[in-house]
Amino acid sequence: MMLLNMPCMEKSDVYSFGVVMLELLSGKRRHLVQLVRSWLVTDWAWSLVREGRVLDVIEDGMDELGPREVLERYVLVAILSSHP
Repeated sequence: MMLLNMPCMEKSDVYSFGVVMLELLSGKRRHLVQLVRSWLVTDWAWSLVREGRVLDVIEDGMDELGPREVLERYVLVAILSSHP
């Protein structure tokens, strides 16, 4: 099977899993549009993680769904899945 002229492989499944996780955790769509630029949710989340702001990826109100450590791991799994 081909996707965008590239074969579908396990890597694309892992990437897609990470993107969906980030969308669910952040409440944001795959493409974020701001006044000046457009971001992919993966790049936006990665920039927060690099700054040490892992939990800022989580949508407001979702932090009550579990311990901070667990939510932080969810974000890190999503980042590792969606970033090379």
